[in-house]
Formats: sequence, structure tokens, C-alpha cells
Amino acid sequence: MLQLGAEKAVSFDNGLDGSVAEDCFFAMRAYKEGFSFDFVEGEMWEKSPFSLWDFVQQRKRWLQGILLVVHSPTIPWRNKLLLGISCYSWVTMPLSTSNIVLAAICPIPCPPLMDFACAFIGAVNIYMYVFGVVKSFSLYR
Repeated sequence: MLQLGAEKAVSFDNGLDGSVAEDCFFAMRAYKEGFSFDFVEGEMWEKSPFSLWDFVQQRKRWLQGILLVVHSPTIPWRNKLLLGISCYSWVTMPLSTSNIVLAAICPIPCPPLMDFACAFIGAVNIYMYVFGVVKSFSLYR
């Protein structure tokens, strides 16, 4: 549910930057305007992707849309910093995951900063997935 005041103040007509991930762009603009958010308790039924290719395409669209939001000049960095950290952790996840495999195959010393970056990227992604699962599935079912 959307409050009419928020919708009128922010609008869903946000140009190219808000055209792919319109919900994310709306949330960032509303956050900039001082609106607050909360979770809506209830169930939502949606169709999941039917194949691995559909899944990859869906995630590609999400990532492209969120990157547009993160790089939009209409939203100040202080309002989208956490979104940017989350988005770039998602973008670089294949690199940090490949580091696990490469470290096992070629155990060479790695700078502590690189170890920290890989661990941070992995931790952000694991947290986001666990948080999503906890919020998506009811424990009372």
C-alpha cells in the first residue's frame, strides 16, 4: 500500500534512471524526501523464473536497474550509500567467490585488504539473502 501523499510528492514518473527498477528509485526518492518505510505483513504470490536462463535474465534486469538508481544524479549519495554498497557487493560477488577457489588451487599470499574486501563482499551477500529469506517465509506456517 502506498500513501497518496508520498506518491504525489515523489511520483513514479522518474525518467530513464527510474524506468527499470522503478520501485527502488521510488524508495530512494521517498527516503530523500523524509518518508519512512515499514514491512507490510501479508503474503505475496508471484511467479518465479521457469528456467536458469530466465533467472539470470531477471537478475540482470534487477542489477541494471539498481545500477541506474545508484548512479542517478537526482539522489544524493548520503541517501543511497547502503544501496550502493549492497549493489557493488552483488556485482563483485563472482570475483570474491572465485577467490575462494583460486586460493585453494594456488595458495599465494594475499594482501590483507584484499582478504577483507572478499570477506566483506561475501558477508554482505549472505546477510542480504538470509534477511530476504527471513522476511519472505513465515515461521508460523
